[in-house]
Amino acid sequence: MTSLRWIGLGVAACLLSLVALRSDSLAQAPATDSEIAYQLGQAMRARIAVSYNQRSGKTIPAYHCRHAPEGCESRLSTFAQYLVEAGTQTASTLG
Repeated sequence: MTSLRWIGLGVAACLLSLVALRSDSLAQAPATDSEIAYQLGQAMRARIAVSYNQRSGKTIPAYHCRHAPEGCESRLSTFAQYLVEAGTQTASTLG
């Protein structure tokens, strides 16, 4: 009987901690489109990296991006913004 009480208390403690975590995550404001585009750009930069400079620690992007006329950073930022805008338009059309 005592072990059932401990199990019940453990389950109750887990549920209370989940409720607390859930309320903390709901309290945060949703990310803006520019924040999402920035994070997406960072993820793409990491993904297209073929190597990294051991001295500086910076990543070295793939050849096609590294030698782009407009520059790799500009290319990735523009593409990330395009994807966010397309997703927003699609969501508003479906919603």
